[in-house]
Amino acid sequence: MYRSAELKREPAVEEAIRWFRANAPTVPETTLVHGDFRIGNALIDGDRITGLLDWEFARVGDPLFDLGYASTRYFAGKLVEPIERPELACSLLEREWFYDEYERRTGRTVDRERVRYWQAFSAFVMLTICCWGASQYETGSSDDVRNAWFQYPVPG
Repeated sequence: MYRSAELKREPAVEEAIRWFRANAPTVPETTLVHGDFRIGNALIDGDRITGLLDWEFARVGDPLFDLGYASTRYFAGKLVEPIERPELACSLLEREWFYDEYERRTGRTVDRERVRYWQAFSAFVMLTICCWGASQYETGSSDDVRNAWFQYPVPG
């Protein structure tokens, strides 16, 4: 998907792709993965999550993917630099508390290295989405000017 949407070859992205392939974690079990797990896709009533929206990226995969995705720097402060609270998950929760609570509620151990891999891979997923949106606008496949914005988070 990235290759079909890339605007130009970017050496840092090429290196990241090689790193992802060389460092893919061993996944001891697979589950349903939301794929876009963040506060913006949660329905909340008081202190309870009552529903999750936006399931278009759902798939079977490593359950720790959602923890990595929610822990990206992007969700710690969007595109603001410097990020005031880079340790946050979903812009709200201390990551370590989030991981500890996940362990307590699921009985699964949170392998921090696997989460870190999925955190990096999630940034690549977001990059791919941005490239796709920008390329849709650039090639004339879409005249939605909002797609032009996607060029700004793309490195290079």
